[in-house]
Amino acid sequence: AMDAGMCVGGGGTGGGGGSGMRVEAYGLQSGMLRIMSTPSTSGYEIAAVATGTRLLRFGCQTINSESWCEIHTIDGGVRGWARERYLRPY
Repeated sequence: AMDAGMCVGGGGTGGGGGSGMRVEAYGLQSGMLRIMSTPSTSGYEIAAVATGTRLLRFGCQTINSESWCEIHTIDGGVRGWARERYLRPY
């Protein structure tokens, strides 16, 4: 029974272990959340995801009175920054 799986998520506790908080894109007038290379609108856009797209949120920081969070797509294929006000837990 040693293979009970230390890597299994589940439980919905969130946080810890660098697993990220589960969030989804919402509240976007354009319907698309821009994922930026840096926590700034002056960075370049890495990708854009549709409202309702599920993401993993890591640390956040406030830049020019706007809160930005590091986000990864669920598959880890895209990693960048998005504005916290367009992210909500699901």
